[in-house]
Amino acid sequence: MKKIINGNELQEKMQESIHMLCDTVKTTLGPIGSNVIIDHSLFSPFITNDGATIAQNIESEDSIINTILEIAKEASLKTNTLVGDGTTTTLVLLESLFDACQNEIKKGKNPIILKKELQQSCEQVLSLLDKEKRKPTAKDLQTIATIASNEEEIGHFIYKVFQKVKRKSAIQIEEQESPLLKVSYLNGYCIDTTLASSYFLKEKNSLVLSNAYVLLFSTPYIEIEDISFLLNETYQNNIVILASDFPDTFINDFASLCLSKTIQGCLVKIDPYTIENQQIMQDLEQITSTTFLQESKNLSLASCGFCKQITISKNTTTFSFSKTKELQNYIKKMQKQKELVKDEYEKTLLEKRIAMFTNGLAILLVGAPTKTECHEKRMRVEDALCALESAKEGVLIGCGISLLKVAECLHVHTQADRIVKNALLKPFDQILENAGLDPKPILIELQKKEYQTGFNVITNQLETPPNFSVLDSYQVLRNAFLNACSITNMLISTTSLVINEQAHTLEKINEYTDL
Repeated sequence: MKKIINGNELQEKMQESIHMLCDTVKTTLGPIGSNVIIDHSLFSPFITNDGATIAQNIESEDSIINTILEIAKEASLKTNTLVGDGTTTTLVLLESLFDACQNEIKKGKNPIILKKELQQSCEQVLSLLDKEKRKPTAKDLQTIATIASNEEEIGHFIYKVFQKVKRKSAIQIEEQESPLLKVSYLNGYCIDTTLASSYFLKEKNSLVLSNAYVLLFSTPYIEIEDISFLLNETYQNNIVILASDFPDTFINDFASLCLSKTIQGCLVKIDPYTIENQQIMQDLEQITSTTFLQESKNLSLASCGFCKQITISKNTTTFSFSKTKELQNYIKKMQKQKELVKDEYEKTLLEKRIAMFTNGLAILLVGAPTKTECHEKRMRVEDALCALESAKEGVLIGCGISLLKVAECLHVHTQADRIVKNALLKPFDQILENAGLDPKPILIELQKKEYQTGFNVITNQLETPPNFSVLDSYQVLRNAFLNACSITNMLISTTSLVINEQAHTLEKINEYTDL
């Protein structure tokens, strides 16, 4: 059932896996990098130059190579998870580091010693990168967004949106039919809800209720008789009731009262069972100064919450609120909680909730004439947002030039230092090769100027400070190099692979059977 692969066979399989992955992805590096068509069994084919997406879709019929591919992919996917950019640079560095280390091992170098040397060299590179970074200006951030999106118009548009809401988690991207890039801002706490009845909106797009009483229920078992006293008390005032569901009789009775103008209000549903909505329910209790009720009996006016303004549409409900002292303390607790959360999904949800309490949300509408182009455009918008988020901690000269400068400053004491120094040159070489340029004469010019100048591949011109049109995020380069070194160390210190080939075969059969 189990197969063991080791020795030369494993080394060859590792090399084949790394080259299969990296050779496909590295052609996309830089502003003149090429695209790749991705065919997917569940979706229409699409075109992209996003390194992480391409890496995710690379597979082999060989189960051994596939196993190694999954490990190698982690380098780019980890970079993508942490900073959302730099995935292709990660794989370019990984390929160079791995190939050079393999050559040394074939010559008799002990892989464990080489691994320790590589770790020390990695620390030296990270320290040098840290010294090179500088705080970004507004112009720098616009440049970063333009480079990531590969389009000046998109870059400037995304920068303006980002400046308004301050964080990536406060920006939601949606696709539209119009080819224009649009944005709408939501000032308030917006949640996904469902109308209990289409009657409440009639032909309107939204319903705005000012100075509204709010009843929150975590139970669907509500009777109109139980809240009749409250409806009398809140007569001529607006009232909004949220619950997981409502009985049909309750909806009909409540709608009849609204129709006769006895009351003014609306019924909306919220799913209480998702992790996100459980947290949202806590926030709603703070905003409305009330609690979710378990039953509808023995209610009084004190059971109601209150909200300055509530805007209800077909799929969302937005609560406008004042930042009371209690609410400000609640927001501070959430911000402290964010620092302790390690799970990426939970952290993203928490950031989104904090954003709605602070600078609001932005809804970005992305469109194109065809679905294929729309998908590709959306990915470039996402890359721009990720680049802006990661650039807040510092920027460096782009086009791989900062890595060239670090390579020049690197103290070479061990063979691992030589390997790292050579690897740091590869992103620059690859960007120029993808643009059809010869890296050697340009490298000589950069050396003469001690790497204090930039280079624009599109214009084929050197650039003097501070007029750099090509910049990289410090966090992107740092994580790209760190993750490439990490996976290289794991692979070169591995001498055997134990695999259940039959299990892989059955998995493939089941996959095709499902399709």
